[in-house]
Amino acid sequence: MDENSFTRRTAMLGAAGGGMAVALTASCASAGDDPGQTDLERAIDEAVRKAMADFQQPGAAVAVVKAGRVILARGYGVKTLGRLEPVTERTAFNIASAAKNFTAASIAILVDEGALAWDEPVRRRLPEFMLSDPVRSEQMTVRDLLVHDSGLALGAGDLMVWPYTTHSRAEVVAGLRYLPLDKGFREGYAYDNVLYVAAGELVARVAGRSWEEVVRQRLLASAGMADSDPQFDLAGNGERASGHARLGDPRGVGPLEALPRSPRAFSNAAPAGGMGLSARDAARWLQIQLGKGAAPDGSRLWSAAQAEAMWTPRVIARVTDGPTAERPDRGIFNLYALGWEVQDYRGRKLIWHGGYSSGFTSALVLVPGLDAGVAVFANAEGGFVQAARNILIDRLMGVSDKDWSAFFAEREAQARARAASRGPTSELMRPADAAAQALPWSAYAGVYRDAWYGEVHVVRARAGLAVDFTRTPGMQGALEPWDGESFRTRFGDRNMEDALITFESAAGRVTGATARPLSPNADFSFDFQHLSLRRAG
Repeated sequence: MDENSFTRRTAMLGAAGGGMAVALTASCASAGDDPGQTDLERAIDEAVRKAMADFQQPGAAVAVVKAGRVILARGYGVKTLGRLEPVTERTAFNIASAAKNFTAASIAILVDEGALAWDEPVRRRLPEFMLSDPVRSEQMTVRDLLVHDSGLALGAGDLMVWPYTTHSRAEVVAGLRYLPLDKGFREGYAYDNVLYVAAGELVARVAGRSWEEVVRQRLLASAGMADSDPQFDLAGNGERASGHARLGDPRGVGPLEALPRSPRAFSNAAPAGGMGLSARDAARWLQIQLGKGAAPDGSRLWSAAQAEAMWTPRVIARVTDGPTAERPDRGIFNLYALGWEVQDYRGRKLIWHGGYSSGFTSALVLVPGLDAGVAVFANAEGGFVQAARNILIDRLMGVSDKDWSAFFAEREAQARARAASRGPTSELMRPADAAAQALPWSAYAGVYRDAWYGEVHVVRARAGLAVDFTRTPGMQGALEPWDGESFRTRFGDRNMEDALITFESAAGRVTGATARPLSPNADFSFDFQHLSLRRAG
């Protein structure tokens, strides 16, 4: 993700809380006192431990490689708050969108074999692929699936893949034709996940086996990455970290909580980001990437030509005025390649990708000019990964002019304090002159259908109305009057973002509804705003 999207997803999200995590951080990372460490390894280890303490981070996994050598691959802290289970170098973390480059690599292997071409039309291999614009559908190439300039709106269709839904990947592909386009083809960057799901289906169609099997056999097994899996819930041989978040109102305030583990929680979204990766395996992946497809033992997973293809920027995501005294990390440009972002950092080129999912943050970073790479995975929402990323890159560059840990931790604390002082989001946003609901309860009850999402049910409940987003476990709960024909959800699962649903009526009969996230700070993947619900019964 680019810096803006990373900030949007983390600005209101807190770091871990409680003395237990801090105490365990030191004990579990005690290898930092090893007299056999190099100066660079010791400096990196100490910097990570300081950041763990500054953010009171529950757990993290860190890998650093340079000149073909693994400098560090280590776990810190605990897998789950309240349990004395340390993170090790083999603990799997959900790396979310940081795994998009695995999908790109699976395609690169097929291109090397002549089974596929980057500039080949998608519909030649996946004829059911269709966007709302038929001409654009025919023009879309394999490469176009990966670069976020199809014209789809930001996050369009994400409710089919995140949070966990019952949509199959085939249903996600079928739903693409109903999603809104808000830009011309190849005319601008807007991050999406659904086209990476389509890319996973394309890989499966061409390879004759599932995307997961291609990744397991052609990438993970070939690279000796035994701890990891394209499905997070299957990674680590049971040794997986738990996600953590602050679930107050607004989200990001209140005590940090371990989120319940949900089997197959990211299964259909895996090609877009649902992979489980350990520090040990991340180090190997960084080595192979820096080797342009060559593993440390000399075996080759993909060609150097395909490595260059994946690293070559295709879309301008953002251009800024460049670094400032406060933010020397700010790049002049941020571009998107194939499953990778490309930006400048202190005069060096970074090839990287971040990831965010409920309870987890991550970053995979390559610095080709230094023949170095960094991976940082965290089991809590917040700014720890962004801080640690910058810290580790600076250490590799021999720079120490900025305390990134203190900088981002202080910004996060201030954001939490401001959010807490304003009170609950719902009370802040409700109009002071809210109108009474326009129709009786029974008028709103019914079955509503959106062409790409599916059915949403509104039913009479003891206290009024209840809503059920039928394809999304967790999105069920009360529907409460808000303003006239607008109602707010109150989902039972506090990990869900609530929505504001506005009903449409004609001649006293409700005919449909639109929706939007209740909170302005909601993650863009809660794309309620792209729903167009028509009454079906």
